[in-house]
Amino acid sequence: LQTSSTFPWYFKLLGAKVGAKSWMNHPYIRVGVNFLDIESDIHMGMHSYMTTARVDGEGVSFDPIFVLSHVSFGQRCVVLAGSWIGANATVGAETLIPQDY
Repeated sequence: LQTSSTFPWYFKLLGAKVGAKSWMNHPYIRVGVNFLDIESDIHMGMHSYMTTARVDGEGVSFDPIFVLSHVSFGQRCVVLAGSWIGANATVGAETLIPQDY
């Protein structure tokens, strides 16, 4: 899904939990929108990417992504399945987040 401006209404329709004042600037969300749990006052920079799918030797599994309040992502960040990003974090541009941050 590709969007602009705020988190669009269809994310919530598909099951994502998104708080107030959360803003995305052309990010890409891949697979399992219903596994997103995003609190309020989030800013995601341009072309950031989130995926809730994880592939290992046993096949494909889905793990949630949790983003707490007041988090700012730079441009082109990659957030992988199972990530938990704490409150008031600042994620630099082009950062890969494979797990808790």
